[in-house]
Amino acid sequence: MILSSPIMKNSKSISPILFCIIALLFSSEISAQETQKSKGYYYFEPAISYGRFVPTVPEDHFLWQKSIYNVILSFGKQTTGEKAWERAFNCPDYGFAIKYGYMDYEAFNSRFAIYAYINGRIYENEFLGFTYKLGGGLSCWNKIYDETTNPDNIFISTHLNCHLNIDLGAFFKISPKTDIVGNVVVSHSSNGALKLPNRGSNALTGQLGLRYHLQDRPLLQKNIDTVLQFHPKNSFYVTEAPGILESHAGDVTKFHFANTMQLGYARQFNRKFRYGAGFDLMYSTELLMKLPEEQRQDYYRAFNSAVYGSFDVLYDKVMIHIAFAKYIYRSFDFFIPVYERFGVKYMFGKDNNHAVGIMMKLHFASIDYIEWGYTYQFANWYDK
Repeated sequence: MILSSPIMKNSKSISPILFCIIALLFSSEISAQETQKSKGYYYFEPAISYGRFVPTVPEDHFLWQKSIYNVILSFGKQTTGEKAWERAFNCPDYGFAIKYGYMDYEAFNSRFAIYAYINGRIYENEFLGFTYKLGGGLSCWNKIYDETTNPDNIFISTHLNCHLNIDLGAFFKISPKTDIVGNVVVSHSSNGALKLPNRGSNALTGQLGLRYHLQDRPLLQKNIDTVLQFHPKNSFYVTEAPGILESHAGDVTKFHFANTMQLGYARQFNRKFRYGAGFDLMYSTELLMKLPEEQRQDYYRAFNSAVYGSFDVLYDKVMIHIAFAKYIYRSFDFFIPVYERFGVKYMFGKDNNHAVGIMMKLHFASIDYIEWGYTYQFANWYDK
């Protein structure tokens, strides 16, 4: 669960914008890789859910008393293990969902969301299974912040936001084509600090659905490859990742430019995972606004540097990137000395040596800015 934090003076809620990219990548890339020989196994799932909003700072404790009611319709496709990445991840299913939510908090009123998801199996037998789900897309909110007409909604300031779902659940096979599905869902919406105020909305809900398979359940190939050997891959890479953010400085609100350059090493040690480490050089003009006006020409104060360790999850050509870093130079000390980076990248080109994606730089789950990045692995070698 990703929540906002009051640690920074200009605290901003984190956003699941990176999962909008996951939504596009899973729905397009994986579908494009399906062969003509493969039979499709599809399902649809209507569901309802009920829950409460989760406060992220003490002054928002009243949100826990506000309820949300959802109606969800999902359409999905079951993988069968035809491809190596499907077998590695225990034959997940993927698809998209449409969700309408009504809130009993007048400042929110209602919202509509559409998002893509991937649903992984943790365990399954002939009667039941346990799953996790990652999903992301867009949400449209009926009522947003307005200084005059809706000043209480300091959580959502744009009609169009990004939407994140993280689920844990179970399904029970009640017939050859029908499942009862139950999930605990954590959801988040915000605009990624592109417009203030933006604390974001976080909800915890319980969901109950009925899944109907249009074809008989497929026989899943879950055995890991024994014939095709995997050779661990080592890479040196560079990343360039600019971004923008809105910030308050006194009575002035303006957009600022930010940029991150990375030099790193990564080792893919099996089909699903890789780890790495590297160096960050960061620049943000927002930092200059912390200085007295006569000192804002000291542009070196806009730079910071850090070292980081990373861990990546690889769904074929889609990479989920997680990193933790420690500053080795901070131009200011008003923010904590460590930070996180969370993102998703799409790999392409020869040996997947190029990648584009979106990442978030965070201070203890409070967003600094969103980065739009390009990565190039310029030196690669494989274990023998």
